Amino acid sequence: MIYLIFLLSGFTALIYQVAWMKMLSIEFGATVYAATTVLCVFMMGLALGSWRFGRRADHTPSPLKLYAKLEGALGAYALAYLVLVSVVHHVYQVIEHTFHPSYTSFSLIKFVFAFGLLLLPTTLMGGTLPVLCKHLGGGERGRGRRLGLLYSFNTFGAMLGSIAVSFFLILALGVRGSIALAAAINLLLAATAWWLAKRKPSHPQSSEATSDEDVTTVAGPRFQVSTPIVVAFVSGFVILASEVLWTRLFINFLTGNVLIFATVVTAVLAGLTTGGFIASLLVDRIKHVSVLLVGALHLGALSLVLFVVGQTTIAS
Repeated sequence: MIYLIFLLSGFTALIYQVAWMKMLSIEFGATVYAATTVLCVFMMGLALGSWRFGRRADHTPSPLKLYAKLEGALGAYALAYLVLVSVVHHVYQVIEHTFHPSYTSFSLIKFVFAFGLLLLPTTLMGGTLPVLCKHLGGGERGRGRRLGLLYSFNTFGAMLGSIAVSFFLILALGVRGSIALAAAINLLLAATAWWLAKRKPSHPQSSEATSDEDVTTVAGPRFQVSTPIVVAFVSGFVILASEVLWTRLFINFLTGNVLIFATVVTAVLAGLTTGGFIASLLVDRIKHVSVLLVGALHLGALSLVLFVVGQTTIAS
């Protein structure tokens, strides 16, 4: 049930992302600037939420109730966003008519406002994964599999959401209607998670066991803690930079519309889903996980090189 909830959570997240990008492309007048803005605030919010609520999840008696609050707050804010975005649009008009800013400075002003509007909901999204990981709990055995499955279900739902909103929902409901639908799903997920939490209260591990585990982890050589963080940072940088560059490439090559952005996002999410699922099957069976990580990084680098070579060949 938890995996299905998180799949639908990912579904709504991509409805928001594509819908926000659609609305911002009208404000910015360029799909690439809108895509860059949304991706920037999206990843910033996910990182901030994962850090903030991941720490909080370790000290809450019921992580599932905390998850329900995150989903409920996200749904409520999404509905409020439909009003706030109209207010901000009016502020844009006032600024333009009063100060007559240049295109560059006005785009920067729009970026700041958009960043401020979208940071809260993306932060709420970022908190969902660590909170659900804490809820699933359990010992070391099978932890990698559970985390991998959660991640792959979430990204698969996000992929479905990207396809649905880009090719069906916006046509049927419009951008605002799609956001309202996603908000309703978030509120439903919040109610379901709260019901599950009340039905089966959480039984977190004792603080002594957690403390001992944390001491063991941190007490090791420094590179054991810092290296995975550096690798995650660099790989995330490469993935998002590639996504923006691919969007820019295909928009210039084909036509500037949101469907290209959604197609690129869907392809990226399909890869992340596949990789997450494969990793969930292998991570607890391999003695040296670093071998799996190094192999994945090398294959990713090779695929990027082949893409550049293939694109250069086509262009020539």
